[in-house]
Amino acid sequence: MAEACRTPDPITVTAPPLPGRPILGRRWSDVTFLHWRVDPARVAPLLPAGTRPDVFEGES
Repeated sequence: MAEACRTPDPITVTAPPLPGRPILGRRWSDVTFLHWRVDPARVAPLLPAGTRPDVFEGES
């Protein structure tokens, strides 16, 4: 039997509440971002089609 079509929920400024209780919590203070200079030619194949790496002083 085909599944009934459902109208998607409207897009709002606030996210809808999630069902149940959270099992994991994370804060931005728990995250570390590490960056290395890389040749743009090595990065380009890893990006989605139609995009290209940002380049600064010849490196990504």
